[in-house]
Amino acid sequence: MNYKSIFKGLVLSFFVMVVALMTGPPVLADCSIEETPTGYSMICSGTILGEISGTDQEDIIHILPQATLLYYLTDSGDSLSEAMIIGIYGLQGNDEITNDGDIQELQARAKTTAVGVSVTIDGTLEGDSSGAALSDSSATADASATGIDGGADNDTIDNQAGISADAQAVVDATGVATDITVTINGDASGASLSDASVTATSTATGIEGGEGDDTIDNEGDMEILATSDAVAVAVDVTIDGTMEGDVAGEALSDASATADAMAIGIDGGTGIDEITNRGAIVGRADSSATAVGVA
Repeated sequence: MNYKSIFKGLVLSFFVMVVALMTGPPVLADCSIEETPTGYSMICSGTILGEISGTDQEDIIHILPQATLLYYLTDSGDSLSEAMIIGIYGLQGNDEITNDGDIQELQARAKTTAVGVSVTIDGTLEGDSSGAALSDSSATADASATGIDGGADNDTIDNQAGISADAQAVVDATGVATDITVTINGDASGASLSDASVTATSTATGIEGGEGDDTIDNEGDMEILATSDAVAVAVDVTIDGTMEGDVAGEALSDASATADAMAIGIDGGTGIDEITNRGAIVGRADSSATAVGVA
């Protein structure tokens, strides 16, 4: 099996597919892939749409000057949404990554909306229901955008151009009504009887070394933005019951809103790393959590 041909075909086919879906497409990226004694060498120019990824061997990835990398990903759901993107990814092996082109726009958007959820429970608990909510209408959104990620092993990353990474996570739970009538004779410890919590998490990173002893040299300017917005509106929880067992450890109802946002310029990751930075890094992390009308 000619792995080189398959790998090259997959990369270029992905570019062709994305360009075909766009109106007024930019010039297709020109990527040459050659096999080396220890892995693969990839050299790219032009406009790159999507992720440039290495293999589990020792790869050489070079983005030439005046090249542009663009990557947009949006995910939406009614209980969970996840949008995680990487511009240049070394994956595994001792990789050499050189970026002389602009990673202009990495945008990850995750949005979860829970509307009009109504749960009614009437019963008796005599067994063990510890560790899990009896009524669960929670919602989560997780967004992550990383410009360059060396991945596992000992990588060398040289970035000479700009990186713009933007991650946004939004959760909106509206009109969640939970009505519980229950008699507890067993163990319901460690969990809320009613869980209407919402969580939004966003992480934006310019360069990440990953695992291993990495060498990172950056001379490019970075703009890193992470935004999380969690809103729980008009959550109405009614609980009527008799508790003869163990319900210790958690509140009877959880209608909380949590928003976490993190903007990172350069992260060496684990291992003994050497990091040199001569570029300007602008990072901004905004988070907002709102719970309104909880009764």
